[in-house]
Amino acid sequence: MSSLASQATQWWSARAPRERWMLGTMFVLIGAFVLWYGVLLPLDKWRLRSQREYDQAAAQLQAIQQALGPPQGVARAPVPLARIESSAKAAGLQLQRDAQGAGPLAFRVDGASAQAVFGWLDSLREEGAAPLSLHVARSEDGLQARVVFAEAVP
Repeated sequence: MSSLASQATQWWSARAPRERWMLGTMFVLIGAFVLWYGVLLPLDKWRLRSQREYDQAAAQLQAIQQALGPPQGVARAPVPLARIESSAKAAGLQLQRDAQGAGPLAFRVDGASAQAVFGWLDSLREEGAAPLSLHVARSEDGLQARVVFAEAVP
């Protein structure tokens, strides 16, 4: 291998400075061509295809949810506020309460991992405190979720 490297070095040294400049420019342009058409363009196509598939899945989900309508005859018991807050803290989530007062209890979770949010919701479900509604969207730093529970009990 060292003989190949030394032969390449000899060959390169035998070229005139003008030839070295021309060959160097040519190698850089070929490298840019390979990078653009061999790496960046396929990655961009994959990104666009995955975004399109995500948008289609989200549209299908929304159509299914609209076709099904709201759940009929589902009565949810009031949820202890302390249980929600303590389980969220245990899951490492920062809850932001949307509205104070009577009525449904709504929380926002920003910048959390999917594993943390759905693990928290699953632990609440196991305790019998399933949410009335859940809206999840991607954000730059994780998930953004809005969770609505039945009325809270102090």
